[in-house]
Amino acid sequence: MIKSKICKRIFLVLLWLLGSIELANAECDFKINFGESVSKVKKLKIFNEEGSSILRSYYAYSKDICPNEDLDKKILIKYTFIKDQLATIKILVRNNNKNTISNKLQLMNYVKKTYGDFDTGRNPKFYNYFNAWKMGNKIIIYKRIKNSFKIIEEELFISNEKYQNKMRLIKAKIEKREIRG
Repeated sequence: MIKSKICKRIFLVLLWLLGSIELANAECDFKINFGESVSKVKKLKIFNEEGSSILRSYYAYSKDICPNEDLDKKILIKYTFIKDQLATIKILVRNNNKNTISNKLQLMNYVKKTYGDFDTGRNPKFYNYFNAWKMGNKIIIYKRIKNSFKIIEEELFISNEKYQNKMRLIKAKIEKREIRG
């Protein structure tokens, strides 16, 4: 009898705790998985496409793919396909010479919320490095590095080992001019 009351109270406390926790899905819904056909991404609001017969990229605005996130309109989603199969997804920040978008820390905050916190030093605006995660079969790399023109190149790269290796091979063949990019 006493154990039953204790169990009920513990259960009620746990239920209350779970109810008070905000369960938010921070991850963007990219609407396509690695290896799936390009036809799936063509159903999205694509504003640009580029590439060759082997590598083809499609761009969408982050607001269309991640409507519940606080991402600026200058943050883009890039889907890259090898032939007809999705190989990589990148979230790219398009900065001006003042790094206005990166200085808002929107992509960095999204990455921390979605994939886990990482050390950015005292002032995250001065973070000039990268961080990587392996989650299941996904490879996730966040990069925020100033280039020689002092413009921050900030992006989130998502792929898996299979397609990352395929991309390396294709890019090496393109550099050697064995195939046309």
